[in-house]
Amino acid sequence: MAEPQSRFAKARNIVLMIGVALAIFVPIWFMVAALGTKFGLWPWTIGLVKMIGGMGVPLIGILIVLTFITSLLVVFIKPRSGFASLGFMWVVALGAAGMAFSTISAARAVPPIHDISTNTASPLTFSDTVMTARGAKSNPIVAPKDATVPFNKARLSPWSGRSLDQIQAEAYPAIKTLKLAATSPADAYKKAEAAMKAKGWTIVTQDPAMLRLEASVESFWFGFKDDVVLVVTAEGAGSAVDMRSVSRVGISDLGANAKRIEALLAAVKS
Repeated sequence: MAEPQSRFAKARNIVLMIGVALAIFVPIWFMVAALGTKFGLWPWTIGLVKMIGGMGVPLIGILIVLTFITSLLVVFIKPRSGFASLGFMWVVALGAAGMAFSTISAARAVPPIHDISTNTASPLTFSDTVMTARGAKSNPIVAPKDATVPFNKARLSPWSGRSLDQIQAEAYPAIKTLKLAATSPADAYKKAEAAMKAKGWTIVTQDPAMLRLEASVESFWFGFKDDVVLVVTAEGAGSAVDMRSVSRVGISDLGANAKRIEALLAAVKS
């Protein structure tokens, strides 16, 4: 019986090596897809849509199945060994699956929009400097009342055919003009500028006389850039702060622009 067992053990070890190799390859694949997009080696439609969505997710599925099979081999074939390698496979498989599930859940939990304004009826516009930086291939800057979800799918039915201002009002009702009764426009502007710098945003244009700031925000992995404009106006004895945050590429921002506006206005208000 020893000889068949050794053949089984050898086969188990080969499967284990393949599994470990795949567990190493999967995170490298995701990093290459993201960083290649960030540094301009390929467009986001290749890095995110094809390499991550089209190939990365299936790779995670293969890794999970292979890890489960390897678990059976490690547990039932004697002499039992390879538990450390198996543990590594499970950590990578579950970690990757968790991240994928979290991203998909986030995408399904928010509307597929990428342009958020505190005042959708009279949205702020961007300067020529920002529009030039965005380029012709970026998402167009459209008035929220004129923008709609660009495609129709069953899961998007609550938003399909509705204007962006209607969608935002329902999804992000708290995104409104910030009114500061006891803060002067000049002080509100200074707080906004300081908050942008503290968050690591790149200030693109600033006009203290017009109380206007523009900045860009870049994501770490893919290098996705969103553009932000902020304007402070006088409101009685105090001030009012309006913002707009728009992604350069993609349909859904996964709620990033709304969170960004909420966080910046909270910093200005504090």
